[in-house]
Amino acid sequence: MEKTVILNQLSRSYQKLLEALETPISQPLAIDGTIRRFECTYEIACETIITFYKECLNARKSHNKCLREALKQGWITDHEVWSALIESKSHASFAYSEQLAKDVYDTIKKSHHAFDHLITTCRGLTPQ
Repeated sequence: MEKTVILNQLSRSYQKLLEALETPISQPLAIDGTIRRFECTYEIACETIITFYKECLNARKSHNKCLREALKQGWITDHEVWSALIESKSHASFAYSEQLAKDVYDTIKKSHHAFDHLITTCRGLTPQ
């Protein structure tokens, strides 16, 4: 996939995530909707990393492994935030309890800025 295309998809997905985070938590589906948009943004972020660094990454790796490799290589920073997002993505698929869903939501709310930083970094690598 072309770099500008995937980067635009990531940017749109991140904006949708921000919209979900603005929904008051008291609203029905606020947490579930935010988690779903987070999952989409996370997946596109992984595809963005693979697209931008495909010479260095084996695209057959799982998305979590690609993110871990990107952290190890210094392509993305803030290890603590990305590690929390990786863990939240793992839990999001199994958020059967309200407390687990709330914990995942809280992590997303606290750490979503990492996607913005990835977008900014990749824009810097894309010719205008």
